[in-house]
Amino acid sequence: MKYLMLSAVLLIVATSCQNGCNSQPNSESNAEAVEQMPPPVNDEEARARRALTNNYWVVNFFHRIRDPQANRANQGRWYKFYPDGTYECGQFEEKFCKGKWRLFLEGNRARLDLDAEIPEEDGEWMMQMASTEDIMIWVGTERYGTNNVQMRLENLLFIPKNRQEMGLKN
Repeated sequence: MKYLMLSAVLLIVATSCQNGCNSQPNSESNAEAVEQMPPPVNDEEARARRALTNNYWVVNFFHRIRDPQANRANQGRWYKFYPDGTYECGQFEEKFCKGKWRLFLEGNRARLDLDAEIPEEDGEWMMQMASTEDIMIWVGTERYGTNNVQMRLENLLFIPKNRQEMGLKN
């Protein structure tokens, strides 16, 4: 039950993302990292961190209440999370943001905090992850006024170059 709830939270958070993230450390992000992330507090957090820092998380569905154009505008956004607590994000081939991330487990819920260099990209997302660790749902919170947003993210090996690579219509 505990794993099902964590998976559900991660799945919700995954669908709320607006940008993609990287999962492997790079020299640029390592040079800027001021502090190391504390070790995971339990197996669930270790699993969530491992999945989050694996490959790219790409938005394939985005829902904002009363904004039907938001889905198309945000598809292809990606996040690459690094184990050192840094991340990058962009959309298709364009990288437009980097920052720091933190994951918090609150009972059977996971919360992802994104502190971006661009204030408009800051976010707090409740997340759920599929048991297969290849799909996440992100749901925005009131903290950044994104509680009307949900995203579905898919774990991909590479950043998609365009909508066709994601199997979407132009």
